[in-house]
Amino acid sequence: MWAASSPSEHNTLSYSDSGGYAVSMDSFSDLFGHDGLVIRYSGELDEHTGATFHDYYYFDTEEIPSSWPGYGTESAVLDLDGDGANELLSDGGQLVFQRDGQLYEEAGGPAGRNWPEMDFWDYSTIDVSRRCLTVRGTVRNER
Repeated sequence: MWAASSPSEHNTLSYSDSGGYAVSMDSFSDLFGHDGLVIRYSGELDEHTGATFHDYYYFDTEEIPSSWPGYGTESAVLDLDGDGANELLSDGGQLVFQRDGQLYEEAGGPAGRNWPEMDFWDYSTIDVSRRCLTVRGTVRNER
C-alpha cells in the first residue's frame, strides 16, 4: 500500500506490504549545510534482529548525489547542543556533528564514553523536543 502525506514542513511517500516490509522517503533541511532526502527501509541487522535503516542523501554543488553512512536504527536531525547547527543522532548512540567545516562521528555516543560502567545498552529513544537521547541499560556493580 502506497501512502503520501504532506504535513506543513514535509512531504512523505511511504509503502508497506503484508509481509512487514516498508519503505518511506522524506526530506530534511540544514544538515551540515545541505537539504536532501532520507530513505527509511526495513531490513535485518542479523538473522534474529530486524531494523529500519535510514539513508541520508543530498546533492552537492554540481547536483551530484552524495550520501552519509546509513543508520541501522531510528535517527533524527536536530540541534542537540543549541548552537544553531543540526547534528545527526541515532538511538543506538551514533552521533555525527560538524565543527569548523569538518564532520566528526562518535560511535557509542557520549553515553558510552561517559558511562563506562554500562555493560549493555538495552533501549534508547530520541526526544526531539527535549533535544536528548534517553538510554536504558545495565551497569556493573563493583563492590
